[in-house]
Amino acid sequence: MINSNRPALSTAMALGLFALGLAGCSTGGPQVDQPAAPALGPALPPAFPPQDIVGRWGLAAYHKEEDRARTEAAARGQCKQPYVITLGPSGGVMMHLADQATPTELRLRGGPGGKTYIGPAEVAGSRSRSL
Repeated sequence: MINSNRPALSTAMALGLFALGLAGCSTGGPQVDQPAAPALGPALPPAFPPQDIVGRWGLAAYHKEEDRARTEAAARGQCKQPYVITLGPSGGVMMHLADQATPTELRLRGGPGGKTYIGPAEVAGSRSRSL
């Protein structure tokens, strides 16, 4: 009777192909140049001063105009646990950043089209949220 090594051979071939495939994944491949960050234009003033958003707010959002009344009513219902925005020590507003327990001073910045953005003061050109 002939003892066949086919299972061992096929296992060895599969491991070899896997190793070659894995080695192919670790090569650098073609280098793709990252596009340059857009140049920042002159700083625009925000559409409203920071004092206009200071207060106690119920948070809500809607996408369709027909949802506006229901959403505003839900926001008013959150007045028991409002989101509090205060003025910061250097002219910004104190708000919580995502996943942070302590508030951070944020700045309002103007943008094209009369939009107002809010973001950290210490990072020039950082991404900000639109208000």
